[in-house]
Amino acid sequence: MSEFIEPGVREVRGSDSHSQITLLVGYSEDIDEFVDAVSELDIEDFETVGRTTFRVTLPEADVDQLCETDGVISVELDNNDVYTLESQDFQSQTGSMM
Repeated sequence: MSEFIEPGVREVRGSDSHSQITLLVGYSEDIDEFVDAVSELDIEDFETVGRTTFRVTLPEADVDQLCETDGVISVELDNNDVYTLESQDFQSQTGSMM
């Protein structure tokens, strides 16, 4: 069972809707193990966000099974505020303290 499930995700659990939902999923293992673990789910879109975080789009009816998948440590709604390094031009800023 997941250590953290966002309240908005909890509201969707148990749904039988085929409406698509996009989630950020924290997983305790590598990408290959995650793909194997969720292979039975009807995932429409899959993207690696970090070493152990994935953005997935799937039917609401599959959310409960995703949350119960061994190795899933967190499930959150994707609020479109997480960007991958490939999607941004991270240039150092003049005057930056870092």
